[in-house]
Amino acid sequence: QKALDGKANIDAWITPTSQGDKQLPKILTEMLTAKKYAVVHFNLGLHGWQKGRIPEGQFETLTRGMVQAMKKASPESKLIWATITPVTVKGEPEKLNPEIQPTIVEHNAMALKVMKEEGVAINDLAGLMAPNLKLAAGDMFHWKPEGREIQAKAVAEAIGKALPAK
Repeated sequence: QKALDGKANIDAWITPTSQGDKQLPKILTEMLTAKKYAVVHFNLGLHGWQKGRIPEGQFETLTRGMVQAMKKASPESKLIWATITPVTVKGEPEKLNPEIQPTIVEHNAMALKVMKEEGVAINDLAGLMAPNLKLAAGDMFHWKPEGREIQAKAVAEAIGKALPAK
């Protein structure tokens, strides 16, 4: 937010939901029609790794539906999707979690396919953080301040580039 101060007004929506939430298209529509947005930088995927959160075989279809709902609700917005960052072993942040990370890789691949087909820009936070696992917080999912700073810089840069010229 600080990096874009004076360039953009930032709204943040943080949720523990996934594409499997049947209310998601409605929620996105309500949020995106409440104001006009030039850019929507989003990521939704980390909360979908658990079995049953997203119906088997539906990740790609539900992700496409999510993107299409966003496009319909805010057609003037430039959409940017951030890849899902790596999941590490609890207490061993420099190791990828062997149980969860394969799902993350699979979900990123499916979402990348959807984003490319839908013309959505991609901010590869997974690729950015993969060589920086030492900056993982050690709780499997979160990042130390230095890791969050790297991600924040990448997000601000992606949004800044996507903002309309003044």
